[in-house]
Amino acid sequence: MPEVSSASVVLARTVKENSEREMVQLIKDIKRIGDGKSVTFGALFDDEQVQDFYEALIGTLKGAKKKKLIDFPGQFLLKGQHDKVEIILVEGGKPLKERKTTPLSAPISPVAPGMTKVAFRSAVIATKFSSSFSPRSSPKRNATCAGISNKDIIKPSDLPAILESMPRWCQTTCNGVPVIRYSFRAKDFASAMIFLNEVAEIAETEGHHPDLHLTNYREVGIILYTHKVKGVTPLDVALAKLIDKINVEPRVKR
Repeated sequence: MPEVSSASVVLARTVKENSEREMVQLIKDIKRIGDGKSVTFGALFDDEQVQDFYEALIGTLKGAKKKKLIDFPGQFLLKGQHDKVEIILVEGGKPLKERKTTPLSAPISPVAPGMTKVAFRSAVIATKFSSSFSPRSSPKRNATCAGISNKDIIKPSDLPAILESMPRWCQTTCNGVPVIRYSFRAKDFASAMIFLNEVAEIAETEGHHPDLHLTNYREVGIILYTHKVKGVTPLDVALAKLIDKINVEPRVKR
């Protein structure tokens, strides 16, 4: 059996402690932002205190659901796509209120009357995306940004030179924060979801998470910046280059 270094043990312990601390805070935030028993994903995600506190909110939600602290349909929530999904607190193994929304992971069987084969195929892929997502295990998860500080922020004046070799990405701002953005129109809804699933897998593996957007059923948008320092860092550039390797055609840059 290979020897485990003390540094690896300390890292694993730190990640576990941070995860548990975030889950405790998550319960408090759900009560503070929602009705005391639940909150919508959109309201939670958009809260300023939440954005400042969590480095990987999606991962914290998944961990809290696994520990039966909260409940929501499916396994993975996307900003813009699942804003109205209700996240309900669980106590004593039972949700504190009944769910009003339809579960995302509800099985899709025969083609519904009036549904085209293309629409049915897209719905099936969307269901698989929400119910079968399984991130790869990596020691980098939730720990990547631990050593990042303001000194690592790339100056906006230096970004154009960096992005010359990354033509799909552009420099912009979001709520006053410098970011890099990539947007395109996928062939159809199914292709867009496949692409977003690939991005999610990469982001979980790298331990660094972009803001993902899907509008008008196939308009895909990705915003990258390091939430901890509110700026673009080498972590964002590295993740953007990995995302560029995903092959989804056709891409029509907006």
